[in-house]
Amino acid sequence: MNLNKASELGDELENPKSLEAIIIANSNVSFIENGDWNFLSNLTSLKYLTFYNNNITNLSGLMSTHMKNLDNLETLTVSINRLSVFPVEKITVLKRLKNLDLECNQLQTLGEGQWNLPFLNRLYLNKNEISSVKAGQLKGLSNLTNLYLSYNRITYFSLKFLDSVPKLQFLVLSHNRLLHLSEYSVLHTSLRLINLQNNFFESLNPEAFVGIKALEIILVSINQIKDPPTTKHDVNVTAGINLSVRLNKIENLSPLFFDNFPNILSLSVSENRISRIEDNTFRSVTNITSLDMEQNKIHTLAGNLFKHLHQLSVIRLSHNRISVLDPCIFESLSIQTKLILTYNPIVCNCSVVPLIKWMNRAIMSRADFPKCQSPEFLQNQTIHLAELPNNCSSHGACRDLSLVTVSDATQAIPTSPVLPNFTSYVKLTLICVGLVSCFVCFGILHFKLMLRRN
Repeated sequence: MNLNKASELGDELENPKSLEAIIIANSNVSFIENGDWNFLSNLTSLKYLTFYNNNITNLSGLMSTHMKNLDNLETLTVSINRLSVFPVEKITVLKRLKNLDLECNQLQTLGEGQWNLPFLNRLYLNKNEISSVKAGQLKGLSNLTNLYLSYNRITYFSLKFLDSVPKLQFLVLSHNRLLHLSEYSVLHTSLRLINLQNNFFESLNPEAFVGIKALEIILVSINQIKDPPTTKHDVNVTAGINLSVRLNKIENLSPLFFDNFPNILSLSVSENRISRIEDNTFRSVTNITSLDMEQNKIHTLAGNLFKHLHQLSVIRLSHNRISVLDPCIFESLSIQTKLILTYNPIVCNCSVVPLIKWMNRAIMSRADFPKCQSPEFLQNQTIHLAELPNNCSSHGACRDLSLVTVSDATQAIPTSPVLPNFTSYVKLTLICVGLVSCFVCFGILHFKLMLRRN
């Protein structure tokens, strides 16, 4: 609705007491004069009030005068405006407010006063200019469950802030400027998800999550994380953790990384720089069900890497540099597990026999079977259809192939299709003919010598 004055809206309302929703959008409303908004006092049934895409800079007058009677208001939206300060002390008149949307404004702080909104569940503060979140802010939001702070300028976040919001379940801090979290000593029993994506974290300190007992999802993708933690802090949460560390700079996976998160259910470390995975790396995460290591630089896997991981339902290893797999992997890997190895430089010689045998027994789609990259005459053939040498059938014993290199593996690869070896027979025949000829020549010479003597 386009308005020149708010009073025009009041004149158009025939039965204001029964009205439940008002949306004032794209109207160039810049400030709210007390007299223009008198009609709001009569909207006692109003549940939804929206000021969307205007030029509002101040709400103090509106809240202190005309919102006192809005006892049923549940959702207030003041997004895409020009608010630089929010009147925390005056919004307390909206005792039944459940949702407050202040996205896309110019707010620089959460305020220091008491909010005192006991029914507020969701607070949207995305795309503002907030630079810090400190302990003690947002007091009085005892039932807040969702807090959205993405696309701000936050460089400091105190975990002690969680003490003010005891029932918070979802905290979104993506697209900010955080290098780390501060003030770890906190005990919180409700937070289930923390989103730290698109920040500037260089390490993931498990100590930050030790006291958050209900944590289920940690998202730290698209940061600058290079190395796993070097100290051990058990993050013993009540439920299992889903951890995403995609698109970082991790080069090495070690057991210590997972010793800190023994209750991991799913892990994504795809699109990193991982080239090495230490033996027994996953020794602590025996309940893990999903493991995503796609798009790295992995070239070998230890035979005991997945030992004791009996709950694994999917392992994603596509787009790596794996050419040879240790047969020992398949002794402990359940046939119920979905193993995705597509887009790897698989060498199709006898070393792939254990993989083929396992895949033929496993419950997998043929579309997930990898293809041969070498030798050249088998290139792009799905491995279970590749014509391998006849003597490969005996391969598959579990032995340590962790030191096998691509060059070692290719030594046993025929450079052309295997054909009957007629060349050997011809060579043997020629040798025999040569020997016979020698004996004949020797006999003739001996006969001539005997004739001369006689």
